[in-house]
Amino acid sequence: MAEKNLYDIMQETIESDKKLNSTIRKVNSKIENGNYSWSDVYDYSEATGTITSRVIQDTASKNLVDGQIVEGELTTAMSKTLTSLVEDVSSVSEQLIYELNQQNGFGMHGTQAVMSSSIENLIQSTVGQVYEDIKWKLGQPIATLASRVVDETIKASAKSSYNAGVRPKIVRTSRFSCCEWCSRLAGTYDYPVKNTDVYCRHDNCRCLVEYVAGDKTQNVHTKETRQLSDNEKKNYLIKQEKISEQKNKIARILKIPNDNNVSIPAEKIDTKSLTLDENHIKLRQRDITLEMAVNWIKTAKCSVRVWNGAYIRFYADEGASYVHVATNTIRTAYAKSDFYGDVEKVMEVLNDD
Repeated sequence: MAEKNLYDIMQETIESDKKLNSTIRKVNSKIENGNYSWSDVYDYSEATGTITSRVIQDTASKNLVDGQIVEGELTTAMSKTLTSLVEDVSSVSEQLIYELNQQNGFGMHGTQAVMSSSIENLIQSTVGQVYEDIKWKLGQPIATLASRVVDETIKASAKSSYNAGVRPKIVRTSRFSCCEWCSRLAGTYDYPVKNTDVYCRHDNCRCLVEYVAGDKTQNVHTKETRQLSDNEKKNYLIKQEKISEQKNKIARILKIPNDNNVSIPAEKIDTKSLTLDENHIKLRQRDITLEMAVNWIKTAKCSVRVWNGAYIRFYADEGASYVHVATNTIRTAYAKSDFYGDVEKVMEVLNDD
């Protein structure tokens, strides 16, 4: 039997500790019975984040080189463990958003939080430093990161709902004798929220940020709102069910863990600062320009995050572009004439009316 790597050992310990944790057991019971709230989700995130931080600290302390964290198996295991934490907490948050939407006549799923840059920044801040000086960074900040996952899932999901014509609300509630800054942010906000500090939190912050499903539609030109009719709600549900089916099929085609990494319509990114990896593309004998690749991103029907969010693949009728997120580089791109294999299958799913 192959020896287990650090990540596998850490995950086993985390899952074992979660089963013994009374808070997590209580929340899981509520989830199974369908009677949980945002307070429960935050309790779950805090408990899971605390367990994860403890396991990471313990593992790091036993795998130091000259008293320091160095790039290698340890940092890779830490990164994967934090990514698993994000996926876990985001999944619980997304499920509640889905249930809240269903209660209001919509079948729209939540949108997964993207925290890859936060994870990378946290780990890089510990590399090459005396462990005793920086081990605090692997403690409370990780528990706070877990709560931020809920905030970011709510933020991303509210945007998706709004873009689909629904008018959600964001409610921020102060808890546990919070600070003056948090007290000023408490309140109920119609989306889009102008003050994005509403989604922010400091270390040890235990405020609640809640997604409240709406049942109004907005005219994107006049900005007038009205209640959705029963027929509109029905058609919306049918449309969302089809999107859910497409996402599931695409996830299976690309062999990715779950369809939360698939976005239909495609997620929007800032294309102004993108560059094209011309050498990489020329090696594959493709005559692709930056303008062409960017246009495929702008007109994409679907996007998929792969390699723990490191890359985003955009699929449009006329071509596909793959973006390396950290460097804002279009690593490769295909014209429609070069579609084959999985890309061709993905486009068949997207164009199946």
